[in-house]
Amino acid sequence: MGGRYRGNRQKWFAMRFTGANTDINLATEHPEFDVWKWVRPEQLPALIVPFMQRLYLDVVAEFRAQWSLPGQSGTV
Repeated sequence: MGGRYRGNRQKWFAMRFTGANTDINLATEHPEFDVWKWVRPEQLPALIVPFMQRLYLDVVAEFRAQWSLPGQSGTV
C-alpha cells in the first residue's frame, strides 16, 4: 500500500456469551451498531470488507479451539 497510515494495533479476545438474545441492547445513547445477528465463525470473512478478510481468516483459525461447547467438539 505504501501510504503513510499503518493501521491499528488490535487485541482479540474469545468470550462465550451466556445470556439471552434479549440481553443485547443496541438502543444505547451512542450506539455503535444498528443491527446484529449470530453467524458461524467461518462466515465472518465473507461479511468483512476485502482488505480485512485475511485478518479475519487468521483470527478464525486462531480461535477455532475456543468454539466448542461443553460436551461437543468443534461446534459453535
